[in-house]
Amino acid sequence: MVPDATVKQFEASMTVARQTVDDALTMVDQWSDTGRLQIDQALSVSTAAVDSLNTWNKAVIAIMERHMSETRELLATWTSAQDPQQFFEANQDFMRAHVDSFAKDMTAWSQTALQVVSAMMAPLGTPPTDGDHKRAR
Repeated sequence: MVPDATVKQFEASMTVARQTVDDALTMVDQWSDTGRLQIDQALSVSTAAVDSLNTWNKAVIAIMERHMSETRELLATWTSAQDPQQFFEANQDFMRAHVDSFAKDMTAWSQTALQVVSAMMAPLGTPPTDGDHKRAR
C-alpha cells in the first residue's frame, strides 16, 4: 500500500502538471490567434497596397497622356506656323499652360499619394490625415 502522504503529493503534482499543460495550451491558442490576426493584417495591407499603387499608376498615366497630347498639339502648331511670331507665341502659350498644368498636377499627385498611404494604412487602423502630411514637411 502507498502511504497517504505520497498519494497526496502525487495528486498535487498532477494538479500542477494539468494546470501547466492548460496554461501552455491557452498560450498556444493566444499566440495562434495573434499570428492569424497579424497574417490577416499583412494580407489586408498587401491588398490595399496593390490597389493603391494601381490607383497611383492610373493617375500618373492619365497625367502623362495629357502632357503627351499637349506636346503633340504644340508640335502641330509649330509645323503650321506661318511666321516666327506665331511660332514663338505658340511656345509661350504652351509654356504658360504647361506651368499652370504642372502646378495642378503636383497638387493632384500629393493628394493621390496621401490617399494611397491612407488606403495602405487603413487595415492597420491608423490612416494618416492631411494634418500629418503637413506636419511631416
